[in-house]
Amino acid sequence: MNQERIINIIETLANGVDPTTGEILPDSSPYNQPEVIRALFQVTKLIPKVKKTKKTTEQKQQENIDKGLPKNYGLV
Repeated sequence: MNQERIINIIETLANGVDPTTGEILPDSSPYNQPEVIRALFQVTKLIPKVKKTKKTTEQKQQENIDKGLPKNYGLV
């Protein structure tokens, strides 16, 4: 599981939503308690953000070919 997915799951829970089903959690859920919500949001701030590496033109072209798109699709 990558770091972006982990942060997404925690933020989804903090927003009172089940990350697997997308359903709103019931009011009686521990995830809807104010202290738990604050703790979940604080945890996401503690996790360092992952910097996305920029793809080279060759990588983008190969990705386009793999997807069945023209080689220079979306490149300027």
